[in-house]
Amino acid sequence: METKVKIKSKGKIFIIHKNDADPFPSNPHAHWIDTNLKIDLSNGKCYHIRKHISTLSKKEFNELRTKAVEIGIKLPEPKH
Repeated sequence: METKVKIKSKGKIFIIHKNDADPFPSNPHAHWIDTNLKIDLSNGKCYHIRKHISTLSKKEFNELRTKAVEIGIKLPEPKH
């Protein structure tokens, strides 16, 4: 797998780094381009710096996880 993977979902672009230097909020996590937010791939929570800002809808979260798995990214177990 490449060190950086781009995923497009519903007009949004996410970047997942295989070995991000900062493992917060999950390892791996997604960077939501255009918003400067990090997405926890175990629960869909969106963070700016280390502050919880919002949460992806369940549908968006599941679509992002599905696309990541389809391209071979090992994800953390989902938390509810």
